[in-house]
Amino acid sequence: MKTMLLFCLLITTQLMAVSNEDYTAIYDSYTLEAQFKYPQAIAKMTEIYAKNSDDYFVNYRLGWLFSLDLKYKNSVDHYKRAAIKNSTALEPWLALSSMMINLGEWQSAINFSEEILKRNPGNYYGNLRFIMGHLRLKNYAIALEKVEYILKSYPLDPIFLEQKAFALAESGKTELAKKAVRDLILVSPSNIYAKTFMNKAK
Repeated sequence: MKTMLLFCLLITTQLMAVSNEDYTAIYDSYTLEAQFKYPQAIAKMTEIYAKNSDDYFVNYRLGWLFSLDLKYKNSVDHYKRAAIKNSTALEPWLALSSMMINLGEWQSAINFSEEILKRNPGNYYGNLRFIMGHLRLKNYAIALEKVEYILKSYPLDPIFLEQKAFALAESGKTELAKKAVRDLILVSPSNIYAKTFMNKAK
């Protein structure tokens, strides 16, 4: 395990200008993270932050560690800094959108998902979280438009099919919802939403 971490870090350090001292602090932060000592892991990364404050990896790692330590404001700040450093990267926005979904902050989840989709319109998780956010906010027309778009790429995906069925049902489009549920059952026979819908429709 230690050998693998060393190998991964050797690759990572090719992407950033770090000294031997920085390398040691980063490695120590992984060790502490594995022991669930998140504040101590953060402290290790903070030791090298002053001279690496504009580094993509250092900010991304701090974003991750702060999220584990439930310091979400700090996490968001560092993920955003990572995104600024590498404007084409999807990773910080994927992390941010996932965090907002977990926190139930739906508009923020949508906003961060939009950043993903600006860079990669067909991204699976960007579309998934964008739709999820709009469903939670009852923006069913927007959700339906997006789910129809993404189903062109993932026509048998049960999650997107379920989102479509749910949005149609909540929009009062009962017959279309029934058809969507039938499509969903074909690929996911034990789907709980589909079973509940069919039982209510009897």
